[in-house]
Amino acid sequence: MSNKPKPSAVIFAKNVAQVVKFYEGVLSMSIVHTDPDHIVLNSEDFQLVIHAVPK
Repeated sequence: MSNKPKPSAVIFAKNVAQVVKFYEGVLSMSIVHTDPDHIVLNSEDFQLVIHAVPK
């Protein structure tokens, strides 16, 4: 296992669940963490954080 961090990105979305569903299907990413305001998705080479748009 490498100690190098994975490339990652943060996406702000109005509908977090819909965006997560898209990336799970299109890029075969898996949910690794959930909180009320964000969800973290992981693939072998990339991490993606989908964050709710602040109100």
